[in-house]
Amino acid sequence: MKLKSVLAIATLLITSLAASASVTINLGGAELFQSDGTTPIPTGSLIQLVVSTADNTFNLPSPTSFTGGSADDQILASFGTNDSSGPGSFLQPVVFTLNSAITTGDELLLRWWPTLTTSSSSPGNSTPFGQFRTDNVENFSTINWTVPADGTTNDLNFLDTAGGGTEPNSAGTASFMTAAIPEPSALALIGIGGVLIAVRRRTKA
Repeated sequence: MKLKSVLAIATLLITSLAASASVTINLGGAELFQSDGTTPIPTGSLIQLVVSTADNTFNLPSPTSFTGGSADDQILASFGTNDSSGPGSFLQPVVFTLNSAITTGDELLLRWWPTLTTSSSSPGNSTPFGQFRTDNVENFSTINWTVPADGTTNDLNFLDTAGGGTEPNSAGTASFMTAAIPEPSALALIGIGGVLIAVRRRTKA
């Protein structure tokens, strides 16, 4: 009985240790550009590593949400560029644990915001950003852009040609804008315009 109890306890300990093992990704990038395609993003610009936990698709951000209100997309890490290998570059260890939502094989996405910092709580209106992912293992990476196995340490890099890598510089350019929300005054004008059109139609009838 005692031996069985000891074995049972040992099994529970091993299971709990395995479940709490962390994943480490040494995430690097160079050279990220602002929307003009030539100016490196400023030091401290917001970088995000995003995971799709269910459907392997990523919502575009909205003015009020970095993940576009998606229940599936989660931000694994947010940090600022540190110019580790020159302007517009970063090197950042990202440590996380797998759970019922985040599992091995889930797709990862790199997203950067030239005009935002880690203190930004939401994207805001018409804010430029860039994003990148690939299924290839490239640019000194040890994995592709998916969540690796539990308990492993991996290198994951985005490098365009300006940063000494294989991706085109256009891939490192902030070329997206979050959707603009009309100002309240603009919404009022739209509403008045709709009323006037309706009145005109009734008059003609």
